[in-house]
Amino acid sequence: DEREGKTERFPDILDKRITIAKLSNNEECEETEIGEIWLKTATIMKGYLEKTTETADAFVDGWFRTGDLGYYDSDQFIYITGRIKEMIKVRGWQVSPYEIEETIQELEDVELCVVVGIPDEYSGQLPKAYIKLRDGGKLDENIIHQLMNTKFASYKQLKGGIQFISNMPLNSTGKISRRELLKMNEIKDTIHSYDIGLKTIDDIC
Repeated sequence: DEREGKTERFPDILDKRITIAKLSNNEECEETEIGEIWLKTATIMKGYLEKTTETADAFVDGWFRTGDLGYYDSDQFIYITGRIKEMIKVRGWQVSPYEIEETIQELEDVELCVVVGIPDEYSGQLPKAYIKLRDGGKLDENIIHQLMNTKFASYKQLKGGIQFISNMPLNSTGKISRRELLKMNEIKDTIHSYDIGLKTIDDIC
């Protein structure tokens, strides 16, 4: 059974083991719960040469912390969703940008959504959504806020704002650059919500 972007959870190859740990306490995640992917193999390195601090950060009881985020399904396959360094920290809460992105991308007029954490003096970071609409798409910020209110807790709300853009910045490998998005708060190439019409939440969902 081959599935793109997925791997067996406990394949019996070279004594390799994979688990997913909760970000809050390092306990094993439940099914479909997003956490950090950890590896333990017979051939994995013991640590970083002459870098005791980095080694301590990278290993927990013999498990190597990959820095990748993911979850497993009922068939014991792992889905890789992103990188732990891209998590947004709001007043001590860990917010996954990926679950917000997936929710917003369910709207028919949205082609692509990327959420990043922008600095905030009080909260540490606040989620902000950069959205590219489909050709001819029309959407108002209020619709997105309504959707977010029905799906997520208050600390996951887009209090950092919503910005419509015509193109997503790419890095040298052709992937979306979240770093560049953090520099785009004052971007000029923005499609303002007052220019693109209004819809009700019932029209979209």
